Amino acid sequence: MQSSTCISAAEFTDKVNRAVMRGVKKIARISKIPSLVLFWLLQKSELFAGDRRTTYFVVA
Repeated sequence: MQSSTCISAAEFTDKVNRAVMRGVKKIARISKIPSLVLFWLLQKSELFAGDRRTTYFVVA
């Protein structure tokens, strides 16, 4: 049995992705760079190697 503090991987990924998007939008507002461009650069960055789904765990 999982403890009540555990959340599913999908749920966690969803929360992380939302947090990443908030961060990207905040940076976009400050730097005047479109958020899609920042998001694309984030995905292309060598720091985020591997599966697209696990990409954002590094950011969290």
